[in-house]
Amino acid sequence: MITRNAVYTRIVKAVRASYPNCYYSGRNEPVPPSLPAVYAREIGYFQPPENVTLENDDEQYQSTFEVQVFSNLQAGAETEGYGIMNVVQGVMRELGYILDMLEPMPNADTAIFRLIGRWHRHIGGADELPPEQP
Repeated sequence: MITRNAVYTRIVKAVRASYPNCYYSGRNEPVPPSLPAVYAREIGYFQPPENVTLENDDEQYQSTFEVQVFSNLQAGAETEGYGIMNVVQGVMRELGYILDMLEPMPNADTAIFRLIGRWHRHIGGADELPPEQP
């Protein structure tokens, strides 16, 4: 079955391969200890009512992930932020997640560029992660 930890791990591996100095967290940290930073977590996990049987034995879930990217480059923060998010988008696409929204968001510290993306996917009990891309 596809688990939130497996999704986190795929995101971290991919981002670190392209951005080795990027800080990563699965918890919301209003001020990351270093930048650039990626914050990812599952924000929704539920059984859609239309998929529940009378025996409540059908393992089908809707999973929603939120990823936030932070960059504070003096020149190119937006470019770096979107570059990191492109890596995340590739991972989510490979895992069958559908993009719901992607937009820059105001940050308390205006010197930091902040980008937020959200993806969702329907997961069945027998679903497996696709093999990692080389």
